[in-house]
Amino acid sequence: MRTTYFFMSILIAVSLIFTGCGADSEEPTTEEPESNTKTDFIDGKVVTINDHTFDESDLEFYTLMNKVKIILMKEAAEKNDDDLTYYDEQLKYYDFVNANLQELIELYSMSLLAKEKNYFIPDDQLVEEKEKFNAQIEESKEATSLIEEFGEDTYKQKIDEYIRQVLLRDRIAQDLEQEVIDENPDASEEEINYLTENKYDDLYMAQMETLEVEVHVH
Repeated sequence: MRTTYFFMSILIAVSLIFTGCGADSEEPTTEEPESNTKTDFIDGKVVTINDHTFDESDLEFYTLMNKVKIILMKEAAEKNDDDLTYYDEQLKYYDFVNANLQELIELYSMSLLAKEKNYFIPDDQLVEEKEKFNAQIEESKEATSLIEEFGEDTYKQKIDEYIRQVLLRDRIAQDLEQEVIDENPDASEEEINYLTENKYDDLYMAQMETLEVEVHVH
């Protein structure tokens, strides 16, 4: 699994709950993905999942969000006098196109699965989570600077749907975690995380088999 974060962990504790193309307990990888920092996409299109096409501006936004989350976690760690090497490595990892593309595909695909299960995020919950997240960003000069460089208007246009996707994906992961707890009432937190991670990986792979995914590269 690669890098996935529970949105609520960013909002509440700025800490990892899950990692991977899904539910997370192990740390996100710092290995460089097999991709460059630039990719030649066709006509500005990046990937089509079923009938929805993401373009380069979408990928740039997902890249922004991946880096913003790491920056918030880094700053929280800095307050605790923790070693920051890991977070610096993660920021470099997200310079790679493939790392961000994997995150985009995983997040959207699992949000589709949540919708298939008739899960939804009420507008008031979305607004509340967005306000909390933006409040954390406002306290971070580095995160704020990244958003300003990206474009605040574009950020505002895209953030609602992004948060909705993350919360839907998190609902899937939370369900799996509860299944593990019910099946293993005496398991340690580490065991629960490991088993949940495996369940999520299996579910994600099964979900991918139901989707038509085309990456638009030369």
